[in-house]
Amino acid sequence: MFSTLSMSAYAASDDDLNDYSEEYSQIEGYPKTVRWSFTDFVTTGMDISSSGTIIVDCSVDGYPDVTTKIVIYSYAQRHTSSGWVNVAGASGSYNNWYAVMEKTLSTKATWGYDYRVYSSIYVYSGSQYEHINAYSAVYHYHSSGGGTDCTL
Repeated sequence: MFSTLSMSAYAASDDDLNDYSEEYSQIEGYPKTVRWSFTDFVTTGMDISSSGTIIVDCSVDGYPDVTTKIVIYSYAQRHTSSGWVNVAGASGSYNNWYAVMEKTLSTKATWGYDYRVYSSIYVYSGSQYEHINAYSAVYHYHSSGGGTDCTL
């Protein structure tokens, strides 16, 4: 079961303490200032098995004849007392107007923490791109169901 959150607008996270400079250095082209011109729909989520295996997923729909490429960076993040910290990540590049990425991460989740997925998405039309940030719902890896209403 995946815990997903559909995004129709930019979602900010003030307590994300990670450095994404390596990701930014790999992006080609130049940014478009108006968002959601090349992107129609984004959803991102995760699943954590009882053994701690983390699966991240991200789906992006652009527009036929407009969107030419989609690059996705998805990071599993654990909540600590300092904020959200990346524990593992995956990426994919798709030369199409839509993309579906589902990847199993090599790092396992630690019982007793909250997790989420942060997906950094670059949606291209030719050499122009727009950058979309999407966050999943929080996955509580300290309850039997992983749901959002568990108690410790």
